[in-house]
Amino acid sequence: MIPQQIIDQIKLTADVVEVVGDYVQLKRRGTNMIACCPFHNEKSPSFYVSASKQIYKCFGCGKAGDAITFVKDIEGLNYGEAIRFLAKKYGIEVPEEVERTDEAQAEYNERESILIVLNWAKNFFQEQMKTTDDGQAFGLSYFRSRGFQDKTITDFELGFSPEGWDGMIKAAKKAGHSIDLLEKAGLIVQKENQQPIDRFRNRVMFPIYHQNGKVIGFGARMLGNDKNQPKYLNSPETQVYHKSEVLYGLFQAKQAVRQADNCYLTEGYTDVIAMSQAGVKNVVSSSGTSLTPDQIKVISRYTKNVTVLYDGDAAGMKASVRGIDLLLEAGMNVRALTFPDGDDPDSYLKKVGENAFEEYLKGNTTDFISFKASLYAEEAASDPFKRASVITEMVESIVKIPDPIARQVFYTQCAKVLNISEELLIEEGNRILIKSQQDANKVTRRQQEQAERTRALEQQALGELGAEPPEAGEYGIAVDPITRVIEVSERETMRMLITYGEKSMWEDLTVADIYKGELEDIEFITPIYAKMFQIFLAEMQLDRTPNTQFFLDHSDVEVRTETINLITTPHEPSEQWLLKKIPIVKEEDVLRGAVTQDIFRIKLKKVEKVIHEIKLQIPKANEEELDILLSNIQELLKAKLSLAKALGRPVG
Repeated sequence: MIPQQIIDQIKLTADVVEVVGDYVQLKRRGTNMIACCPFHNEKSPSFYVSASKQIYKCFGCGKAGDAITFVKDIEGLNYGEAIRFLAKKYGIEVPEEVERTDEAQAEYNERESILIVLNWAKNFFQEQMKTTDDGQAFGLSYFRSRGFQDKTITDFELGFSPEGWDGMIKAAKKAGHSIDLLEKAGLIVQKENQQPIDRFRNRVMFPIYHQNGKVIGFGARMLGNDKNQPKYLNSPETQVYHKSEVLYGLFQAKQAVRQADNCYLTEGYTDVIAMSQAGVKNVVSSSGTSLTPDQIKVISRYTKNVTVLYDGDAAGMKASVRGIDLLLEAGMNVRALTFPDGDDPDSYLKKVGENAFEEYLKGNTTDFISFKASLYAEEAASDPFKRASVITEMVESIVKIPDPIARQVFYTQCAKVLNISEELLIEEGNRILIKSQQDANKVTRRQQEQAERTRALEQQALGELGAEPPEAGEYGIAVDPITRVIEVSERETMRMLITYGEKSMWEDLTVADIYKGELEDIEFITPIYAKMFQIFLAEMQLDRTPNTQFFLDHSDVEVRTETINLITTPHEPSEQWLLKKIPIVKEEDVLRGAVTQDIFRIKLKKVEKVIHEIKLQIPKANEEELDILLSNIQELLKAKLSLAKALGRPVG
């Protein structure tokens, strides 16, 4: 296992703001940093990062943790791999692990083995191109014919796959790699009752990298004119390669994208390589597939600005223009650029040279409204029905923009470009939004009706069995209304303990001392809070007061995550309040009262629960048991009255 002192050193060294900032653009809000969550699609930011607490929390999807947890989730690593990732980033040496659980070891071994064999394949394809006659005659000559320099070929680690059916398989076996592993890596085709064959044959090879720099798959272009084979062939989906989440060239481009605060998006591998060679490093490709929401999410970790590059083929542009709507819907700032005479970025660059190419990029990008208008201008000019259709399509794009101010700006521009009333465009936009909401409401109603029908059937079945249907509590356990209220009370108690446990209350007594003395014998019913309260009591028995950091650093992932949930909130005092010096009462300023109220409140709820449970026993009790139950209720009602008075509440 990785020594604890190394983990502690990484936690002290790795700044969560810096780590998260490598993936998303953070903006300051009060004492926190905010962004749109990288773990789920959202239009308004609900992802908060706290520099003071060194944690992050998404109030949309619930993801939370520290720098290690963030890297683990965002990169798809296990805990040890995330620690090593950060150790490498901050120059901290980590000794080799000496033990893992059998299950974790098996999963780790398979994933690592796939990555190892893919890296071996990349080296094999490179060697084939550099050292074999066919590789130099066909592979290397193809890349040089595209104008790629030797340094560029090396930087992108391009290669060549030999023509035979099993050339790579034989080399892989000789290197000690199994057929099973080659198949899991997507490098061979294995059909039933047939010998396996190489997936890639007589093709130039483009390694596809994860953002962390590891090869996860390949793109391959056919050499020759075999009409029975696809021109481009990608690796299949594997344990490490998911096409819809990957952008070609991002590993090489991510720093340039962040620095330029803009990402050029092209369609092909060679476009990326040619532009990068020409000095335009902030360029990626969707790898020959339609742009996906997952790919957009990846781009948004580095920039909110995307410039989509199209060739001059109008039909192709119209077919792929849906990608712009997806970008707009994700809150991206979208611009577009087309190349003349049917050229793509690669061919246009060869035609005009590097300097003229860069000038063209700077001078010819346009916003998506002007781009769409020009795309349909010719046919819309002579056909009023087509013009009406184009206007509707433009508005459908505008309404996807989540920012209302940006929407208004584009309504104004669209009105000018299309020479139409702005009010009419807004009216059409509102109609589309209303219809969209109505459609969403219909889906919600159908889901609710289905849930109600299911619940009715469940209640009918339970009624036939003579049982009362339970209700689901916040943490998935069946609870009655009183128990649900106790869950909330227990949550508040743990929040107070974690946040203020070390604070002094009276003389030598801390908040933790007060809670221990008053609640030590009370049993928590919510599993996570029961666990956390027992951890708290165990530490207090050892004369140690567990503070916020203790729980944030706890070995139990569930405890760490819930701690973050308890200590984070999306609400902060308005900056205007602070500027106008409006008095703000802070919880710590009235801590004694808050602690006292919380203790009385949880005791009251526990008493009410016991009373409720006794009442449920009364119908089934005999005469002797009934006297005991009623006597117990009398005593509990006295306790309830006393606690209610202390809280200033009427007793029902």
